[in-house]
Amino acid sequence: MQVVSANRLSDGTVVYLNSQGNWGESLASATVFATPADVEAGLRQAQAAIAANEVVDAFAIPVEQGVDGLHAVSLRNAIRELGPTIAFKTSPIAATRS
Repeated sequence: MQVVSANRLSDGTVVYLNSQGNWGESLASATVFATPADVEAGLRQAQAAIAANEVVDAFAIPVEQGVDGLHAVSLRNAIRELGPTIAFKTSPIAATRS
């Protein structure tokens, strides 16, 4: 099982391709592609969004279904899913600490 992920061009936020062909911030709403052919079709949709300057760096990531929903299999993509591991000065978390 895989989903297609990218970064939104306007702000760099991690986004996932959903069944409507839109990009959402929630992995839970991502379209899950079960076959290599389906993954390729999803990546073609992503290429169209790249050409339209909506997203950058689109790629497929392996996911697994847990009891509480979808989760990225690799540590790198789990971090991308959950957000930075530290608060940057410009992050909303850091802003609340000031």
